[in-house]
Amino acid sequence: MFVVAGKCPWDDANDLNRDDPLVDSDEAWADHYRWYAQHPFTRRSRYTLKADPGRSFQAQSEDGSLIDVVPLLRDQGIGLHELQAGMHAGTGSQPMTIAIAAAEAIKETLKHAPRILTGPELRKVRLNHPDLASPAPAVNAQVVRIAEPYCAHCGS
Repeated sequence: MFVVAGKCPWDDANDLNRDDPLVDSDEAWADHYRWYAQHPFTRRSRYTLKADPGRSFQAQSEDGSLIDVVPLLRDQGIGLHELQAGMHAGTGSQPMTIAIAAAEAIKETLKHAPRILTGPELRKVRLNHPDLASPAPAVNAQVVRIAEPYCAHCGS
């Protein structure tokens, strides 16, 4: 459950360095930011959404696996076809807007999961398991700006 604490604009949508104040850690750079050059923007601004550390969490089952939220969304009247329509190649990643009542109902259900990890706990997991790191980009960022973009995560 990602609760937004803030929406932070980038100074330059196509340029960010590891030492920028937006980048909280080496792990954040590796997992979230170093991909930006493979997705250049021509007209839009780029933003980073920061999680509210006191209200965001990851719900897990007894064995530590993630809980499938699709059935929870379905219970709130949000079908798989609606999810798939919003997730297609060639578009930017955006949060899905759902009704507040639906979000609250899903959050209440997830809060009762067998295991709940908060930001600090997730950070410890990430630090103790470097194998969870995102792989390095397949090509040099400078080449990507000249050649056709390619991202190992989404194929675009």
